[in-house]
Amino acid sequence: MVIGQCLEENALTNDLTEHKKPKLLFKNSNKDTERLIQLWVANGIVSSKEEGHGEWEVAEDVAEHYLMELATRCMIQVRDMDPATLKVKTFQLHDEMRKTKLKLGTLRNLLTLVNFNTKNCYLKDLSNMTNLRVLAICGPFKIQGFNEKKLDKNPPIIQAKYLHTLSISSFSERIDPRHLNHLLSSCASICKLSLVHVKISKLPELCYLSYNHAYIHLENCELQEDPMPKLEQLPNLRVLELCYDTFQGKEMFCSAQGFHSHSC
Repeated sequence: MVIGQCLEENALTNDLTEHKKPKLLFKNSNKDTERLIQLWVANGIVSSKEEGHGEWEVAEDVAEHYLMELATRCMIQVRDMDPATLKVKTFQLHDEMRKTKLKLGTLRNLLTLVNFNTKNCYLKDLSNMTNLRVLAICGPFKIQGFNEKKLDKNPPIIQAKYLHTLSISSFSERIDPRHLNHLLSSCASICKLSLVHVKISKLPELCYLSYNHAYIHLENCELQEDPMPKLEQLPNLRVLELCYDTFQGKEMFCSAQGFHSHSC
């Protein structure tokens, strides 16, 4: 796992400037700096800032500066540097950072969290991120100590009232459907949901799905049960993307009364 950015107030050291937007991004293997900076700027993770006297530092230079701070703090290892400009070309996560889970509990103002998983991060830290807007889970997702007999006794995973986008990708390990249901039950406000390689025999029941869903993307879920009877009851659904291996049955059926508020 390679860290792309951890720029939250007090997340690294107290002298990191408050201007650094509270975002977190993880990537794998060696990372191309130019491409990463483009992603930071495109996603609004970094932006231009005023240096004083009416002069502004462009977003790309701000991102370069942040990246060098991560290298200075030994959070990333520089793999290749341009000899002419002395700019970092590629980097990877420092070896010591690979050996421990990341503690994210102080990131209360975090807006976007990408590539979260319970192998590299603590699940309980999500509940502290009350300003989270976008959450992308990629990899193992397990709830330790999950109460299977009394489901209502399990504490909510998400406390962010304004979380609007949830993406889950599970390429290596299956997600326990009960854990998925409990996660979704904590995300009542989301309007965008993406499940990729989340292999489940059937969609969660409607009580776990948000009625605010306007966009749903399903891919390689290997559903055995027709998902349409549930999906057609979501009143605000506008975009439905069913990609390869979403459904392994023979036919899907949409009733005449389903998707009643939508036009073809």
